[in-house]
Formats: sequence, C-alpha cells, structure tokens
Amino acid sequence: MNSSLERILNLVNKISVEQLEELVRRDAVSAVPDGFPTSSGFDGGGTSRGWGPESTSSTVAAAMARQRPVSDELRKRLKKIEQNIHDAERSLNDLHKSLKYMFAKEDDERGRKEQSSPCAICLVAPAKKAGWCDEDRAQWEDAGRPDRLLWTMYLREDRNSEGILMVPECPPPTI
Repeated sequence: MNSSLERILNLVNKISVEQLEELVRRDAVSAVPDGFPTSSGFDGGGTSRGWGPESTSSTVAAAMARQRPVSDELRKRLKKIEQNIHDAERSLNDLHKSLKYMFAKEDDERGRKEQSSPCAICLVAPAKKAGWCDEDRAQWEDAGRPDRLLWTMYLREDRNSEGILMVPECPPPTI
C-alpha cells in the first residue's frame, strides 16, 4: 500500500499546471472553419480546377464547411484529462473521508472525544454541558437558575448598537 501511495504522489508531482494551462490556451483557438473554403486561397476555388462561374461560391462553401462536423482531437483529449482529474479528486476525497470516519470511530471506541467548542459565556474554557463550562454552569445554578439567555447576556455584558448594556442587572432566579 505504501508503494501505491508513493506512486500516486509521484504522478501528481509530475503534472504541471503550466502544461494544463497551455492545453487550455490551445483549446481556446477555434477548430471551427473560419469561413473560407479549404482550397489553397481566398478566391473560392478557380478555373484551375475546372470550376466555372456556375461553381459554388465561397460564401456557400463556407456555410457548408460550418455544417460539417469538425473533429477536434485536442478538445476531446482535454475533456478526457479534465474528467480524469475530477475522477481522481473524487476518489481521493472518498479515501480521505473513509480514513477520517474510521479513525473517528476508533477514537470513540477508545473513549476519546473530539474537542468541544468554547463556553458560550467565558469563551475560554471548553463547553461541557449545554454549551457552558463547569464553572459558569455552577455560577448559574448558585444564582437560582435564571433565564439562560438573559444570564449569558448579563455575564458577557452584551451591548446593543448604541452601546447600552442589554441586561444591566442580574436576571431574577426561576426557582
């Protein structure tokens, strides 16, 4: 498995962004007929090939040339390269998700837990229960368990757009 990963990384390092950009630049040059017939010049043919005045005009020939399907090999190859890049990205993303899931599951089985978000009040200690750290939760219980939102705004000293404290006094206990 290590050798496969090494080969993948080696191949990825061989892909040059400059090469891909050059292919995209080349693809921007149209492969569609430019309106001139495929003859040697702009004269729309001539009598050298046996065409007379009743022969097809250059305008009609150009219209006919536009209707013929043009085989653009560069565009086909570029689309195939683009599809291969998307497929590789999708496959590597699936691999990454699988590994991440398996290690997260293994960590859960061992009792490890992911890092929690910070406490909603002090914004420093990790949140344990209901988004608060143990210290802030104990302080809330000691205050008689007032309304949680008002308590949070009171301790954080939240202010409105005019700079006035939204909860200037300790909210009343609910118990």
